Amino acid sequence: MREPLRPHDPIATVSAGGIAPLGAKLADDQRSSPVTARAYAHPGLDGKVVIRLEPDVVAAGSDAEMAAFGFDEPEVSAPLGKVRTRTLGFPAWALVHEPKKAAAALAVTDELRKAKRLVAAKRGHAKEAFEAIAKKLQRGAPQFLPSFWEEVGRVVADQASQTMAAQCFERARQAERAYLHNHYKDFLGKPRRELLGLKLGDADTARTALKTLPEPDLHALIALAVPDDPAQIFTGGFVDGLARAWKQKFGKRAKVPPDLLKDAKTHLRLGDALTTMLPVFAGEADAAFLEPDLRPLNELGSWGDEQGLDARQARDLATLLAWLFVARPVGDPIRGGIPAVMARLRSVLDSKAIWRIDELRISDEDPKEKARRQAILDLVGGKAMTMGKDGGSECLRAHDDGALIVAAYPHNLIAGYRPAKLDGPAKRKAEQLAQAMFNADVDPDGDPLADLRLVALLRSDDFAALAERVETTPVEEGGFEANPLASATKLVAKVAKAKKLTEAAAGLYLQTLALAEPTQRDVTRWNSWTSKQYAAASSELVKAKLLVEGKRERWGRSMFLKG
Repeated sequence: MREPLRPHDPIATVSAGGIAPLGAKLADDQRSSPVTARAYAHPGLDGKVVIRLEPDVVAAGSDAEMAAFGFDEPEVSAPLGKVRTRTLGFPAWALVHEPKKAAAALAVTDELRKAKRLVAAKRGHAKEAFEAIAKKLQRGAPQFLPSFWEEVGRVVADQASQTMAAQCFERARQAERAYLHNHYKDFLGKPRRELLGLKLGDADTARTALKTLPEPDLHALIALAVPDDPAQIFTGGFVDGLARAWKQKFGKRAKVPPDLLKDAKTHLRLGDALTTMLPVFAGEADAAFLEPDLRPLNELGSWGDEQGLDARQARDLATLLAWLFVARPVGDPIRGGIPAVMARLRSVLDSKAIWRIDELRISDEDPKEKARRQAILDLVGGKAMTMGKDGGSECLRAHDDGALIVAAYPHNLIAGYRPAKLDGPAKRKAEQLAQAMFNADVDPDGDPLADLRLVALLRSDDFAALAERVETTPVEEGGFEANPLASATKLVAKVAKAKKLTEAAAGLYLQTLALAEPTQRDVTRWNSWTSKQYAAASSELVKAKLLVEGKRERWGRSMFLKG
């Protein structure tokens, strides 16, 4: 005899995200909202409607989101029950609170949807995708970052880890603080700035530097700087004490110029990494991302728990290093920090540290997936080893061949490699492993070999040559390596002779061929040209049919290579 159906406990139902009856009694600390069915019609759906169950507290966001895609005002049912109260998600928050700028949020919704699909099976790839979206928002609409990271946190909490979710919510709080600071650039106000003897750009640069300090260091710095006479705080004397305390605690460091910060924020999509990484080029010694993470494979890859350099941070650091080499003049003190940073980077790459490949989900009930797991274990080979738990699951088998390492668990497989060992056959084997671990169904736009190519670049002699060139360049102080008329005079002469050009036109041709963004603004700055000189060289290249004239939005130039 079947047992009679019993109603679910409303407290447990609401806690789990379900709908409870309107009259159900909930716990005192449970906040709830009525939920209704909202029917949205669209001119292109031929009479069909889309129905969404939404809590009243976020209904305005749902309506705005649907309206942005051309749906009509909804028909709303009577309340169907009540659910746990939640805040507006992303992009709904943007549509409700800043509709004029909401296009920036809508532009990344497709990327966000794809990233959400990666959370359960490809946490590392999901993390990189979320970081990439955050960088886009940082450039165009930083006020949306808090709601974005909250949305990510909710998804991660449901599908991955409460610990990771907490880190996402902390990113949301950090974004709130950063946006408030950035939104009010003159955060001190003119009277206070004048009292302290600071220009607007100086104050902004100082704030950026202070934001990079861990809270204990910041508190210690302030404690050292507090004057014996409190009156000095109100007369500007506090600044002198702060400067002395800074030198006492951190030593003398090169100042990050405001124009460098501005240019870097314009050209690079590094987000928070910019303010974290720039100080090491100015002499900051304490940087976790320039240390090897020597933890075992199963402890690597936790979201926000990086304890040393990983592939994502290495990519950002290499991008910043290369940009400083090209964009800053010879003799610039921040650019002068490249050799020291390069040496530390190479030291980490030469260590025993492991970089983790994203995990592969495996079902013990699927013979094909079990066979795939065995094939990957056989590919790595090497010595059998013990490995700790991964997310509470005991390790079934683990192997280490010196360069590659793999560990099998009941429902997943994790793997990694030691960058220091990726030479010759080991490099080819690592590529096979990365491809074997890749799941194109989960990450259709992913590139399984991207991190391995990054390792090859960072360990190459060509990349190391950037640091050597900083110390041995023939370019005079104040000049730019991006100007071949100063940095590659023999090549310019050779091209000028072969193409029957003036040296100015030959130099511009080489810049167009070799540089990522040879905008008119940057080329005239690098070459110390006037607009007239730039126009003359451009015209010569068009007449020689080496460049073509055209208009492309936001390219910053009107001359392009053919094709």
